[in-house]
Amino acid sequence: MIEDLFVPFDLAAKLKANGFDEPCMAYFTYTHRRFNLYTRILTSLCRHKDLNEGYTLAPLWQQVIEWLVTKGMIVRLNAAGTGYEVRAKEWDVDHYFGNLEIGDAIDEALKLIHIS
Repeated sequence: MIEDLFVPFDLAAKLKANGFDEPCMAYFTYTHRRFNLYTRILTSLCRHKDLNEGYTLAPLWQQVIEWLVTKGMIVRLNAAGTGYEVRAKEWDVDHYFGNLEIGDAIDEALKLIHIS
């Protein structure tokens, strides 16, 4: 399903709380946590300012990974190909997490942003 290309609602809400506001082609309604493709996708993408209050952007997984790089975090598939790892670009190995599901890796990266 197309929804699987986008982060789930709970992670999207955490990203919103952490300042994510990149242009997206989908969003969630707050009350129903329902996934919606942005209806003007052929002419533009949406940001939080384009949405009704209580709606949350639904970014693609890759958009989030690229946004985290701008925040100093690296999220990538581990060398064994068995999960994802998180590493702060400028920190030592003590801040490394490996073999995580993608959502958990992004969650750890968001936590690290707050202690940097």
